[in-house]
Amino acid sequence: MTSPRPLRRDAEANLQRILDATHQVLCDQGLEFGMEDIARVAGCGVGTVYRRFPNKQALLEHQFRAIKAEMAELVATASADPDPVAGLAHLLAGLGQRMAEDRGLRDLLVGVPGLREEALAARRALKPVIATLLGRAKTAGAVREDVEGSDLSMIVAMLAEVITITSTVDATLWRRYLALLLDSLRPGAGSPLPGRAPNARQLTRMVDATTARRAAAAGRGPAS
Repeated sequence: MTSPRPLRRDAEANLQRILDATHQVLCDQGLEFGMEDIARVAGCGVGTVYRRFPNKQALLEHQFRAIKAEMAELVATASADPDPVAGLAHLLAGLGQRMAEDRGLRDLLVGVPGLREEALAARRALKPVIATLLGRAKTAGAVREDVEGSDLSMIVAMLAEVITITSTVDATLWRRYLALLLDSLRPGAGSPLPGRAPNARQLTRMVDATTARRAAAAGRGPAS
């Protein structure tokens, strides 16, 4: 009779292949994938994937825990920098690098069909650290006074789009535009900003609108 220990090792190996495949598919395809894609990359049957994760949502929730831990580490490093401007630059550059490597994270931050709450949660997790770093930078006189925390949220969204547009030409080109954006935050960088920064409700509406557009483009109708 076969002992249970090798079976457990096989099960653990299958799980790791599924998780590795999920990471690869998320990086390459973003959040619009099927369980069949995971099985193909993992080199196993789709039934094996479903035995571990009953649906795509469960698989993504498992993956998001790893993403949240990674983001928490990035936030902690940025917050610990004694120079608030350097900390802010580190946070935005770190987010940019991760979004450049991982289309799934890019999708998560701008909103995708079926994952509205996850997108909002990802933004909420960044909000306090951005507010703290921005406040410290303003106090130090290193950032213009008319910049608000939600402006930086929009900069992250802009950066995500720049990464998407430039990725087929130069995977590092986004850094040029991040440098331009960071320079625009400095005191005396230009004219006073027109209008007002979006509030939390408006940011949520933007995520919802992006999600609805993506759902319509995928032929799914309005997002739930």
